[in-house]
Amino acid sequence: MEDWDIVDAIFWAVSTLFTVGYGAPSPETTAGRWVCIVYIASAVFIGMNIIASISSLPTILHRRVITESPPLDTSPAATSRGLA
Repeated sequence: MEDWDIVDAIFWAVSTLFTVGYGAPSPETTAGRWVCIVYIASAVFIGMNIIASISSLPTILHRRVITESPPLDTSPAATSRGLA
């Protein structure tokens, strides 16, 4: 497709994934541009899913703590001793 060696290809992939695009190198052929479009779209989709999964962890852990906690003892004996 492009006449890049492995170092240029890895540099392009990393700089495209983690920045808005460094500017050099860039694909020049039509096939290379299509690969770039698919790569960026899939990287954004996967990155958004990773961020969403990480951000939902506190909610999942909080729900797990709430559902696994023993119920509060509200019996008359417990309330008279100040345990509820």
